[in-house]
Amino acid sequence: MKTCSKCKVEKPKSDFYSCRTTRAKDGLQRYCKSCKSNSTSTERYKKARNKRRRHRRLSDSCFRIKQNIRTRTYKCVKSVNNNPKKYRTFDWIGCEPDELLVHLLLSLKKEDRVNYLSYPADYHIDHIIPLATAKTEEQIKELTHYSNLQLLLAIENLKKGKKYDINREEDEGVFPRRQ
Repeated sequence: MKTCSKCKVEKPKSDFYSCRTTRAKDGLQRYCKSCKSNSTSTERYKKARNKRRRHRRLSDSCFRIKQNIRTRTYKCVKSVNNNPKKYRTFDWIGCEPDELLVHLLLSLKKEDRVNYLSYPADYHIDHIIPLATAKTEEQIKELTHYSNLQLLLAIENLKKGKKYDINREEDEGVFPRRQ
């Protein structure tokens, strides 16, 4: 039997993880398994992981795009049929993340590309036909295709919101219709 140094309860040795340090005379950790799973080390791990992800989102455009697209698509599918998605997002997008980044950069004017590379946080990935117009999972699948995506300044995208002017898009030829 051993007493947990956190909950102060005497428990059998099988309730403790083994410890490889020489300080542990009995070869077991100080905290029992249940206290260890609830400990702050898990919280510290989550904080460290989130910090790494935040840093990577700032430094890696492709990673940021993958995270944004996956999150938006998941939320949209879940709102339509209340089930988690059962597919790979980039199967629906129709290309890999690095190809998508090239497509999105080409959707910008030449002078805007330089701005995007300098200040990527100032731009949003915009669905030309908004995902909010979709009523079924099949419609969401069509609207998540890369040909319906473009980069827009964040201010313009927030102004646009869920609006979609079908005449403007046809006149400008922005959204190529898929067959």
